[in-house]
Amino acid sequence: MPQPAVPSISSKRPAFAPCSSYRPARSDPLKSETRTVLAEYGLPIAPVEIIDRRAFARAVATGRAVTEFESDGKAATEIRALWAWLKEQMQ
Repeated sequence: MPQPAVPSISSKRPAFAPCSSYRPARSDPLKSETRTVLAEYGLPIAPVEIIDRRAFARAVATGRAVTEFESDGKAATEIRALWAWLKEQMQ
């Protein structure tokens, strides 16, 4: 019988970290519930949230990453913050 994915990976050093991505700009009750459930497994959870912003769609439409499209915007700032956190976790 297959085992749930989270318990099987939590016994090893995870090669990933959940991130709240593309969540609505408004408060989302699922955010805290999701973080609570993941924390029960002792998995690292990225403290960065990627908000559903128009800049992402506009960037894709131009064939660029949001960090290229609107480098000083909120979306680009969130992506850079996530990358900085991920690099720190890999050291």
